[in-house]
Amino acid sequence: MNLPSLAVRRPVATLMVFLAAILLGFVSIYFMSIDLLPKFDMPSISVITSWPGASAADVETEVTKTMEDHLSLVESIDNIYSKSFDNLSVVTLVFKWGTDLDARMNDIRDLLSIIKRDLPDGTEEPVVLKLSSSLTPVAVISVYSESHYESLRHIAEKEIGDRLKQVPGVGRVMVYGGL
Repeated sequence: MNLPSLAVRRPVATLMVFLAAILLGFVSIYFMSIDLLPKFDMPSISVITSWPGASAADVETEVTKTMEDHLSLVESIDNIYSKSFDNLSVVTLVFKWGTDLDARMNDIRDLLSIIKRDLPDGTEEPVVLKLSSSLTPVAVISVYSESHYESLRHIAEKEIGDRLKQVPGVGRVMVYGGL
């Protein structure tokens, strides 16, 4: 006996099975969570170092390369990505899935105390961030002026940053670069 003939001979049972499947589908849709930005955490950590007044080429050779050479010693690294900008170096370490990122953060902080000696004078304290989908910036604002670079950081921090912090729902305002 095959399934089609059983379905034809027992139409009420067939109807009940299909109604149960449809009801189960509606219940599943009702309880399914939907997020605009669902939480998805890659096993990665970024080290951001600011060197005010330095060109992208200088940041690449003096800061980013030094960071890459030392940070490549951290366990369980899958890939290292880096970007150098005027005044800023960003080195991102991508780890193998299942890596304990808190332990790796401690390893990186320990290494940074050694790396700081090899960095040029004027570099700021490196910032270590465990990347999370909740850290993804919703907005990135650039401030530029053809003159008076000295006052741009003050404007970005005090006037723009302080106002943004007062907006409901703003979790964090970060200012990078500048003099």
